[in-house]
Amino acid sequence: MMPTPDTEYRNGMRIYPVPGPNGEILHFPSVTTVLNILPKPASLLNYIEWDPEKAEKNMKRRAMVGSTAHYYFECVQARKLQNHNPIIEEDIQFNKFFNAKTAKAIGEICKKIALYIRFNDFEPWFLEEKTWSHELQTAGRVDFIGKFNGVSCILDLKTAKSFYPPENGIDPHALQLAAYKQGLKEVHGIEVEKLYILRVNEAKQPQLKEVSDDKDGFLMARELFREEHGF
Repeated sequence: MMPTPDTEYRNGMRIYPVPGPNGEILHFPSVTTVLNILPKPASLLNYIEWDPEKAEKNMKRRAMVGSTAHYYFECVQARKLQNHNPIIEEDIQFNKFFNAKTAKAIGEICKKIALYIRFNDFEPWFLEEKTWSHELQTAGRVDFIGKFNGVSCILDLKTAKSFYPPENGIDPHALQLAAYKQGLKEVHGIEVEKLYILRVNEAKQPQLKEVSDDKDGFLMARELFREEHGF
């Protein structure tokens, strides 16, 4: 991946420069980078072990599909915001992965996103908003902050084929959105009522999943990350 204007990469880990309390620049790992420390689902590990090369290629292709779908979601929502100009910030390798199968998947996902937005009430306050938390020492970029069907929320878009079940009672989605919620509170002073994952895949109908605010779970993952990587 290529760094965005406000991120950098260290050993494959996404790092955000953020302002410190005394005007200094601090460097926090991204929320998703921290959560990579958690054990992977057994089904995913078996798939990677069975055919590592195929698994890596498919994961890169799905990442490109996801990035494109996020860009489309942002573009549609941006019509409701003034002075918000969506940009593709990732180095999406279309030349390697944009074949007929990928094009069909992207088309189906974007069509479902458009219909879902049409038949639900979205009122964006922020799109792809960078937030960070000094308490959690992490940062991230949030897909959607605003009102969904009249309820204030953080909403994160996923394009995976299914929701992975929690491992040992830990739901990574709950940890991810809890970190975003804390960052939103610290940076903008905003509290939201709900935390949602919207999963839109080419093969299934969209699914909305409400997750809990598991900040304690994220703090645990953050400590594991610090022990492993030293920051």
